[in-house]
Amino acid sequence: MLTPYLIGDANSILSLQVDKDIGAVVVGWDPKFDDSKIVYASICLREIPGCLFIASNTDSADSLGPPIETTQSSNKAPGHNGVHYTNLSNNPAHGPSTTSSASNNGRSDDDRPSSSSPSSSSLPHNTKVLIPRMMPGTGSLVAAVSVASGIQPFVVGKEGPWLLGHLKQEFGVEPSLV
Repeated sequence: MLTPYLIGDANSILSLQVDKDIGAVVVGWDPKFDDSKIVYASICLREIPGCLFIASNTDSADSLGPPIETTQSSNKAPGHNGVHYTNLSNNPAHGPSTTSSASNNGRSDDDRPSSSSPSSSSLPHNTKVLIPRMMPGTGSLVAAVSVASGIQPFVVGKEGPWLLGHLKQEFGVEPSLV
């Protein structure tokens, strides 16, 4: 007879003891983030009166290093979900180059796609492209805790209104320029 490997143990969750002195759950990047942290954070947020939910940022993805080369062999380019890609078929090493991306919530950073580039559907069939190696960003961790707890975070980092207001108040920087 085979022994099953059980994923999910209700008894360990039911016996979980939460420190009632916790005043805030703060989520930042954590390479060891797992279900137990989601469970503990969501229980703290739901069961401790006044417990704050603070997020360092809500970045959806982060780069894992240099992009990888692949061949686009269908009508849907590998950039269709906001992933930046570079057409290598016209590059000096491969012919002239064009860079395209899909929209990423209207943001445009050096390492993020630009929404002003041509659409991913403009790539011809069997085009060689570079796609970045990406990993889920802090936003995915924040979203997991938010969905599990039913509580929206207060974002203090890059995209949060607090940081923009603080920069204006302390340094006179206009939020529209950030």
